[in-house]
Amino acid sequence: MKISAELDKKSKLANYAFELSRKLRVSASRAIAAVHDNRIEAVDEAAKKRLDDLTAKAPFLFSVAGSQIFVSYQEYAEAKMLLGIVKNDRIPAIAVPPEALLTGMGDAVGELKRKFLEELIAGNRTKAKKLLDHAKKIHDELSLYDYPDSIVPGLRRKKDETRIQVNSMLEAYLSSQRGST
Repeated sequence: MKISAELDKKSKLANYAFELSRKLRVSASRAIAAVHDNRIEAVDEAAKKRLDDLTAKAPFLFSVAGSQIFVSYQEYAEAKMLLGIVKNDRIPAIAVPPEALLTGMGDAVGELKRKFLEELIAGNRTKAKKLLDHAKKIHDELSLYDYPDSIVPGLRRKKDETRIQVNSMLEAYLSSQRGST
């Protein structure tokens, strides 16, 4: 029957998309862990290749596995942003759909806060200040966008979370400043 053949094809593609997006999320998680373990050189290009594979087929795969792919793009953007800031002291350009980029930016602030606290504990206040400055830039950028959840799922919540995290980072930085004088 033609209907079954078409749906079986979509099912196979959805399974392929789920597996590919799972691998992309795992690669992104490993990249984030490597940053926190100070093993930036261990970050491989596997995530980039998986992103390219996913992106090449994205329009159709979105129709069969959209939310799964969205989360993978978001996590890739988060990892890429964290890596660019920690490794190169700059916010990198990231080629993912804008919705995933915005929510990935919000998630990156949480990872920046973690790295910031690690640097403060280690006594690296200059590095910590740079991470704080990047977190502020990301929050300021996110504040420019105001879209409903139907357009950018979770954006409002991410904006609120980044504001809270940046304020917390600032308080910790100021406390460390008072403690060192």
